[in-house]
Amino acid sequence: MGSADVQLSSGIPKTTFTVRLNNLSFLLLLIFLWFNFSCSVISHNSGYDANPVFTPFHEKAGEIKASAGYGRVLGIQANASYSLSNHFALMGGGVYNHQTISTVGFFNPVYFKMKSHYAEGAIGYYFSLPGKVFTQVEIFAGLGTGVLHKKTDSDQDFSSYQEWRSKFKKPFLQISVRKSAADNLEVGFANRLSVVRFRALNYTAYADTARYRKIGTLITEPVLVVSYGKLLKATSQMGVAIPLTKALKTSSGTSFSNASILFQLGIKYTFR
Repeated sequence: MGSADVQLSSGIPKTTFTVRLNNLSFLLLLIFLWFNFSCSVISHNSGYDANPVFTPFHEKAGEIKASAGYGRVLGIQANASYSLSNHFALMGGGVYNHQTISTVGFFNPVYFKMKSHYAEGAIGYYFSLPGKVFTQVEIFAGLGTGVLHKKTDSDQDFSSYQEWRSKFKKPFLQISVRKSAADNLEVGFANRLSVVRFRALNYTAYADTARYRKIGTLITEPVLVVSYGKLLKATSQMGVAIPLTKALKTSSGTSFSNASILFQLGIKYTFR
């Protein structure tokens, strides 16, 4: 990627400071700010909050990868994986999201009161592609189960809140690719295709409700994953959960879909 030079004068004759702005870094900063802003806006109207995608990227047999992170309205996530051989691996993890927070909306703050949790497990196959644009590929298939209880309001007293309650199971197929961009810097892309099967999906608001039982929706969840470090890596991911099936409706006829933002900052460590 290119870069730009910005000359800043200090007010002292013949003295200037040069700041180099890398285009990729600037773009990632804009994406970071947008996702931090929109996370509350989109997740405000959803009965499903997608858990962050775990991408272990094993390189050989006997590795243990452990990660932990925080996703703002998505809560705290922890994951671990173990490579059974040079090509097969197991992974598992979950999300704990019991918190009350205030976030930024388009015009007003959005308040969340949440008591949700989620767990998943998967088996995967990974392999390397030496000399290719993306040097590593991994494919995981698994099953998750979760409970969501979320109240949202523009009032911190929750006097006119919207409330979501759902219980669901989620079979998923996840494909991830990775490229080493520079020393200790890795960029990865992943897409998780999920079939969210709601055992119950309830929505309550002033003069409006929705009640669904045993209903499913197909959701694609593309994410960008950036990590930096050697054995201990700082990680970040940004993505979106996009429903591919028809939107649902409340009793008043208002359409809603179970879209959400995936956003997380965390760490990952490799035990060898």
